Amino acid sequence: MSRTLTELTTDANTAAWIPTEHYVDLVLDGVVCYGDLSQNGITALEYDMSAGHGDTVNVRTVTKRSHSCASQGAGGCLSVTSTTFGDEEIHVYQWGDYDKIADFTEWKTFGSVMQASANEMAKRMANCRDAAIWTSLCNATPNTTVTTSSAWSATRSVASVTCCEYQFDIYNAIIEARQHLMGDCYDPDTVIIHPYAAQYLYYKENGAYPPAREITPMLNFKDGYVQRLAGLRVIEARCAVADDSEPTASGDEVAFVIDSSRAIGEVFGKHPVFHQFYDGVCNSTELTLWMYWGHAILDASAIVTITS
Repeated sequence: MSRTLTELTTDANTAAWIPTEHYVDLVLDGVVCYGDLSQNGITALEYDMSAGHGDTVNVRTVTKRSHSCASQGAGGCLSVTSTTFGDEEIHVYQWGDYDKIADFTEWKTFGSVMQASANEMAKRMANCRDAAIWTSLCNATPNTTVTTSSAWSATRSVASVTCCEYQFDIYNAIIEARQHLMGDCYDPDTVIIHPYAAQYLYYKENGAYPPAREITPMLNFKDGYVQRLAGLRVIEARCAVADDSEPTASGDEVAFVIDSSRAIGEVFGKHPVFHQFYDGVCNSTELTLWMYWGHAILDASAIVTITS
C-alpha cells in the first residue's frame, strides 16, 4: 500500500539536516576610498627611510638667484649676491590598527575572518594616508587661490534660460590656476579635484562640449573618465568625499592644481606590516598592523587652490 501525502518525509522532518544559510564565494568587502593620492605619483618624494636615522627626513632647498640682470658696463665690478640654503622637514609617525579574533569564531565561520580583517585594515591605512594628504593641501598657504565665478551647487544650475551653460566654471578655473603656476615658472602637471566638482567636466553644454575642448582636444577620456585636462593629469580624489561629502558655498576647496615635482613629499619608515599573537588563555588571536609614515608640503608655492 502506498503512503498517503501526509506520511511523506518533508522539510519539517529533516529540519535538523537542512542548512539555514548558504554562502557563495563572493565577498562584498568594505567600501573605502584609497589609492588616489599616496603612492600614486603625485608626490615629489616617495622615500623609504631605513632604521637608525631618527624620525625626520630633511629635503634640501636652494633659493633662486636674485642677482641683477643689468649690464655691469665696461670695466665694472660685480656685486656679490649670496645664495640661501635651507631644508624642509618631513616627520615620520607610527600609524596602526588592531583587531582581536576569537579562534572558535574563526573555526566556525565559512571563510577566513583573519584574512578579511587584515584586508580591511590595510585599506584603512591607505585611506588614512590619502585623507592626510588632502587635509594638508586644504591647510596649505598656496601660491594663490582661484575662486569660481559662481558658488558650488548640487544641482546643475544654469546661467540663463538658454539652458545648459553652467554657472560653476570649474574648467576655466583650472585653466586659470595652471596658467598662474606657469607664469611663476612652475611646471603644473596635475589637478586633484573633488569628484562632486569634477562632474561639471562631464556635462555637455547645449548638447555638445565647448568647441575648444573638441578641437584641441582639451579633455581626454578613458573608459568614460576624464584622464587629462589641458595637459594636466586629472585625479578625482575620492578621499575628499569621505572628508567633505559635498562642497558648500562657503569657500570649500574643490580642486588643487600642483607641480607634482615640488609640492608634496611622503616618506615610509616601514611599509604596512602585520603581526599575529595567539592568546592561549582567551583562545584568540591579536592582529595588528603598523606602518611608519609621514608627509609634508614641500613647496606651497607649487600649489594653487580652487574654491567655490
